[in-house]
Amino acid sequence: TECADMGWGQFKPLLAEAAVAALEPIQARYRALIDDPEELDHVLDQGRQKAEAVANATLDVLTGDGFLDTVLQSSAKLVAGLKDLAARYDTVLEDVRGKGLMLGMIVKAPHTNAALGEAAREQGLLTVVAGENVLRMLPPLVIGETEIAEALAAMDKACAVSTTPTCSPSGPIRRTWGTRMSPLTR
Repeated sequence: TECADMGWGQFKPLLAEAAVAALEPIQARYRALIDDPEELDHVLDQGRQKAEAVANATLDVLTGDGFLDTVLQSSAKLVAGLKDLAARYDTVLEDVRGKGLMLGMIVKAPHTNAALGEAAREQGLLTVVAGENVLRMLPPLVIGETEIAEALAAMDKACAVSTTPTCSPSGPIRRTWGTRMSPLTR
């Protein structure tokens, strides 16, 4: 509240002072470690041991009985749901492809992967724009049935709002930086 009525010129030095003060303990610890190679080696060894324990626990889960089967079952459910969406929104989605849980939806022109990805994001679903009008879904390997249903519901809503093309079908399309597509002008 003390800075609420300040302009940038007044606020900037206060911000700089606060940042320097917040970083002082970190800088002091850094200097102490650099000046004591034995302590630095000890700290690095502790970090290595912790990272190794976490990595081994993760590998135990990934190589455990039934894990891969569960991933394949989740993939089959997600692919079936996405293919159903592609059939229902055949003017927006052309096909679904991929292996396991690394899936891509081919977006049918004149629609764009960027516009559909934005519509999905607005529904709370994160996707990745890729390649020639492909929208990727990369869920975690531990995705459950509830999350699959939520993702499919979000993509359903995204497809529903994307039934109006976002670029002109009357002329060639060119890529522009960012997430927009625009017709070429002559």
